[in-house]
Amino acid sequence: MNGSHISDLKSQMGVLYLDGVSPSYQRQVIRRQHRIQHLLAVASRLFCDKGYEATTLGMIAGEMGLSKTGLYNYVGSKEEIAALIMEGAIQHLSEALEGFEQQFSDPRHVLSAIIVEQVESLVHHPAGPLLIMHFDQMLDLDRFSGLYAMRRRYEMQLRQVIERGIQQGTFAVNDAKLGSLFLLGAVNWVARWFPGEDAELAPQARDIGQWFAQVIVGGLCSPVLA
Repeated sequence: MNGSHISDLKSQMGVLYLDGVSPSYQRQVIRRQHRIQHLLAVASRLFCDKGYEATTLGMIAGEMGLSKTGLYNYVGSKEEIAALIMEGAIQHLSEALEGFEQQFSDPRHVLSAIIVEQVESLVHHPAGPLLIMHFDQMLDLDRFSGLYAMRRRYEMQLRQVIERGIQQGTFAVNDAKLGSLFLLGAVNWVARWFPGEDAELAPQARDIGQWFAQVIVGGLCSPVLA
C-alpha cells in the first residue's frame, strides 16, 4: 500500500453527501467510516497496552471480530494504522491552532491555548505517548512523506505565531525557529513521564498544559539571556 491508499482511507473516514449518490451508497460509506474509526480506536488501545512492536494485525482483527484477511479490506499494514492515527492527531492540532489564531489577536494567548491543547491531546490519547516518542522509528519517511509534510506544516504554523510575536515586540527572542522547536520538544517530552509511577501525585493534564504555557510563553517574553 502507498501514500495514495492512505489518502483514500482518509476520504472514507468522512461522510460523503454527493448529488446523484444513492442513499444505499451513502449508508455504505457511513458504515465504512465507523468501521475504520473503530479500527483506529482498537489499535490505539492495543498499542498502549501491549506496545507497538508486540501488537499484530491479527490481534487488531481479533478484537474487531474480523479475520486478518478481512482487516486488509480497510488497511494494508500496521504502519498505515499508526500513520492514520498520527494524521488525525496532527490535523486536530493544526485546526485547533487556526481556531485560536482567529479567537485571539495576542500571540501569547494563541501559544498558551495550543500548548494546553497539545498536552491534553497527548496524554488523553491512548497511543499518544508511544506514537509521539517513536514516530520517526516507526514510520518510513519515503513511504509516509505526506504525514511528515503535515507535521512540518504544523511546526511552521507555530513558528509563524512566534515570528508575529517577535515583530510586534511581544516576544523578546530573536529566533522563531528555535522557539518553535523548543516548544514542541518540551511539550512532547511530557509523553515520556506522564502520569509516571505515582499517578496520584501527578497533576491533571490541563494543569500540566497551563504550567508549561506559563513557563514557555513567559520565557519567550522575558528570556533570562536575551
